[in-house]
Amino acid sequence: MTVQRAAGVMILVVCGSGCEAERADPADAGAQVADAARVDAVPADAVAAADQAPVVPGVVVTRLTTGTVHSCKIDKDQSLRCWGDNYYGQLGDGSRKQRAVPTRVGTSADWLAVSAGRAHTCGLRAGGTLWCWGDNSSGQQGDGKPTDKPPYWYDKPTRVGSSSGWRGVGAGGSHTCAIKTDGTLWCWGTNHYGQLGDGTIKVRLKPIKVGSAKSWSTVRAGGSHTCATRTDGTLWCWGYNDKYQIGVSSPVVAFVPVQVGAAKDWTLVSAGSGGHTCGIRGGGTLWCWGVNYLGAAGQPTTTQEVKQPTRVGTSAGWSGVVTGRYHSCATRTDGTLWCWGANPQGQLGTGVTGLKATPAKVMP
Repeated sequence: MTVQRAAGVMILVVCGSGCEAERADPADAGAQVADAARVDAVPADAVAAADQAPVVPGVVVTRLTTGTVHSCKIDKDQSLRCWGDNYYGQLGDGSRKQRAVPTRVGTSADWLAVSAGRAHTCGLRAGGTLWCWGDNSSGQQGDGKPTDKPPYWYDKPTRVGSSSGWRGVGAGGSHTCAIKTDGTLWCWGTNHYGQLGDGTIKVRLKPIKVGSAKSWSTVRAGGSHTCATRTDGTLWCWGYNDKYQIGVSSPVVAFVPVQVGAAKDWTLVSAGSGGHTCGIRGGGTLWCWGVNYLGAAGQPTTTQEVKQPTRVGTSAGWSGVVTGRYHSCATRTDGTLWCWGANPQGQLGTGVTGLKATPAKVMP
């Protein structure tokens, strides 16, 4: 799970390891959207490191991310460390051993971004090279190898192709999407619901270009849908839309990117694993849509589904947002953290359990 700052450089500041009770089907868990449990589960140095992110022109910097049951962070020295479940080698430390503490991934100290999916992880290194590791059962590594033959996973970072022009990446449930420095968007992995955006439902074992646009700015992969922003401020989503998570009333499945409304001031977006999406628009306003189970989309719980982007409250000044399975968290420009939605395990960090259909301030 990642928190983005709308200013163009993505900085990770929050979210701990997953909320198992909420995850009915591990295959639905997505991308940066492992359900965050306790904010205090985040190592203090990981949060501090977020504000030390190197500013690299054109690169979307991600410092801390959580998958379904694993997490990764980039330290101040740009080394990468991961911890949690490692059944598929998603920690990248050369083993399949579960790690209870952050464990270094190789010896490289030039990591700029990292994104954790359901059971795989991808990272961007200096020089624009892209690397992935962990589960490869659906081709989410992008290595081009058949998924019915070994290796079924990689326990160390493996380079995705030979390109050195990558600048951003989003790992999803069983798919991955990334943006190149020329503004083109590429996706690969499972495609049962059109989440790759290539107009088909074919599993792609190598990165395939999504349309012809060269203006993609950020991308976030959810469980079975994907959303991305363009440099003109427009928002586009595609994939499974059974709960209106792509922000349009139809179709149920979108096989190519569909523009969400007419607004041209979207600055970032986060695609959840349970069927909802949230984003931030110019002026720092916060918007959510899709399934509103237990208030995940920030609306009264009497509303089961939100069919189009709907503003969450009346406040402005929101700077970052992340979406879990049935809860969401967001940061404000004053540095405060707010969460809402399902809360059976205290994952909202408010000091109590019980759902919150509107943003509630996280205890310091």
